[in-house]
Amino acid sequence: MDDKIYKYLLTYGFLPVNKGFKLILESVKIILKGGKSVCISDIYKKLSEQSGMSVYSVQKNIKNAAYRAELKSDIDLFNNEFGYLIKDGGGITAGALIHHIAEAVSEH
Repeated sequence: MDDKIYKYLLTYGFLPVNKGFKLILESVKIILKGGKSVCISDIYKKLSEQSGMSVYSVQKNIKNAAYRAELKSDIDLFNNEFGYLIKDGGGITAGALIHHIAEAVSEH
């Protein structure tokens, strides 16, 4: 499953050198293992404990990975996949992004 998630993230411009890449990978694995009922705050807490980062830093690194992916990828490809996740203020919610990726990976 790791390979499938990894390839999906690469397709949309996510870079493995970003801290957020690994956090997204781990988050998606948690959701796929636990089902859609897994609470995003529980995921952040678990990743915080594993990584030694604060919950806020976990969320911030995930958002930063998404912003960098948007800049590095084909903008139309990225927006077609994640465009509806963008809020009025221009920010992607980390939780919505993670759940979207988990759903997309599980369908393929």
